[in-house]
Amino acid sequence: IKVLKEADERDSAYWEANAKIPSTDEEQRAYERADSVKAAMDSTKYDVGLMDLLVGGTTGSDHVNVSFPGLLGLYHFNRVEGHALEGSASFRMPDIPLRTLSAMAGYGFNDKRMKWSVAGGVQIFDTPRLQLTAERYATLGFFDQGNRLLGTAGTTLTTLLLKYDLYDYFYQDGWSAGTSYDLLMLFPVSMSVSRNHYLNAVNTTNESIFRRDWIFRENPAINEGSILSVYGEVTVDARDFIDNAGVIRRFGTRNHVPTVGIGWHQADIEGTQWEYLSWTARLNGSFEFGIAGAFAYRLVATGTGGPLATQSLYSLPGSIEYFADSRRFRTLGFREFGGDRRVTAMFTYNLRDWLFRASGLPLLAGSGLGVELFASSGWATMTDATRSLQRVHVSEAKLPFWEVGFGIDNILTLFRIDFAWRLNHFRPGRNFFFGLNAGVLL
Repeated sequence: IKVLKEADERDSAYWEANAKIPSTDEEQRAYERADSVKAAMDSTKYDVGLMDLLVGGTTGSDHVNVSFPGLLGLYHFNRVEGHALEGSASFRMPDIPLRTLSAMAGYGFNDKRMKWSVAGGVQIFDTPRLQLTAERYATLGFFDQGNRLLGTAGTTLTTLLLKYDLYDYFYQDGWSAGTSYDLLMLFPVSMSVSRNHYLNAVNTTNESIFRRDWIFRENPAINEGSILSVYGEVTVDARDFIDNAGVIRRFGTRNHVPTVGIGWHQADIEGTQWEYLSWTARLNGSFEFGIAGAFAYRLVATGTGGPLATQSLYSLPGSIEYFADSRRFRTLGFREFGGDRRVTAMFTYNLRDWLFRASGLPLLAGSGLGVELFASSGWATMTDATRSLQRVHVSEAKLPFWEVGFGIDNILTLFRIDFAWRLNHFRPGRNFFFGLNAGVLL
């Protein structure tokens, strides 16, 4: 289904003259009410209030709108930067080829380093659209940053209050450029080129509000140097869609569809140069069984044909005590297992609320609480060449690691509690997990 851009430019007289079925009086009154509500909402859509100033908001117009940070989000704290300020702003311009512009600037008062980034995005053609992006940055990175557990505010709170900084950091200075295209409206493809220069970061503070006599663990070293990468990815999306004046809206969930990617990398690490290929494959989907619930799975495999630096190692995604999310292993610590080849398999069965409804117990039967069962497995191994580069100890999981558990969700409509048990690779103090799902964390 295709809707032309001209459709939004026709006035009410045109549609009245060309209506195939005249509107009834009731329909006309409904349209007038909807138009008045829309006009009232449009008149205040880009107003800036006190809450926007505190937590961030959007202003401008439909042609150029600006997203800005709030005062409460400017401050953060970690053991490398110490007290730090950081803010970002972005511009969205839907009517011109240059669709997006964004910029970030920050400064750590202890490491005395500026962090910044500038990015932009261009769109050429409408259907299928061709997108081009570019970014230049000098930032503080951390291990596993593509699968973040705690946000900036959550990390600040745990570091200042609990004397626990979850992440291990390094500096990265580089650039990236990418393109994406929906080939034949059936095969979304993307390609990116990037170059990163990595530098070590060290602890610069032992400050905290509580537990002042405790000492932060040392920030581990990485392999300093540069990596040039070229990466391409393709998937399949055969769903029906509406082309609404160039904006594509697909129907339903993309199910049981593989995504495959391959990368070429040129490393210049600690005076040694080498090239290697990497690959990734993902498959996820779900099966609906009506009131009986739904089964879902997510399979991911990554690997490389050459050694990986410390900061590039593929780790089984772990959690911290009392906090986790559904993309991670609950009973694993951060970087407990890793390697240059990794496979993860995660399965869930969502029973929804029928167990509590069937119980007939007061307060629980109508509570809306749901139950989800889950099982997760991961395998990771590394070559001797990769192991020789590592600056921190990471174990292999040559025998696939397994954990199982269940979660109770929809607690106060926001919270979820998970319980999980290791089935193998036991270690003291980490064989059982009880905690809050991190989806509600800052």
